[in-house]
Amino acid sequence: MARTGGRGVERTSAIRTAGVERSRWARTVGARGARCAVARVTRGVARGVARGVARVQLARVPEPSIRVIAAVVADGDRLLVCQRPPHKRHGGLWEFPGGKREPGESDADAARRELREELGVEVTRVGRERFAIHDDGSPYLIAFVDVAIRGEPWCHEHTALRWGTPAELAALALAPSDRRFVEWLLRGPA
Repeated sequence: MARTGGRGVERTSAIRTAGVERSRWARTVGARGARCAVARVTRGVARGVARGVARVQLARVPEPSIRVIAAVVADGDRLLVCQRPPHKRHGGLWEFPGGKREPGESDADAARRELREELGVEVTRVGRERFAIHDDGSPYLIAFVDVAIRGEPWCHEHTALRWGTPAELAALALAPSDRRFVEWLLRGPA
């Protein structure tokens, strides 16, 4: 919903930063299209900002453009998760195995390649997408896909692997998108 009377004005959500609440209206300014918001000091005087109006730089949030396959491998009611290496993004957290889809690659091709590389298993079936979510702060769209495997998985890239029911997995330190998927499973998919 655009605000009338202002040039290049768009609606944004209210964000609190250092005691300053940013206005619900943001304006595109500058040659590079940097985004600034008009901020109002709502409670007292924030450090270095007099009561009135201040400019606050908004961070750019990348649009999800890279599809990542998260393989949902089941053994009865237990699901397979792997612990990420400490040097990677979300290091030490648990995730469903998988990875980025290469250009021109299908979900099935990506699942086969990634699980062969990460776990040394053969993918025998790739099912439907059960859940998809944008990974906050990244350009990734994580697609959770049913996958059947042949062979015993073992860690090639991860530090550990574990099988567990959704309730057991919820007790682990999961990566943010994987946690949302497990919570969705616990609520009972529609």
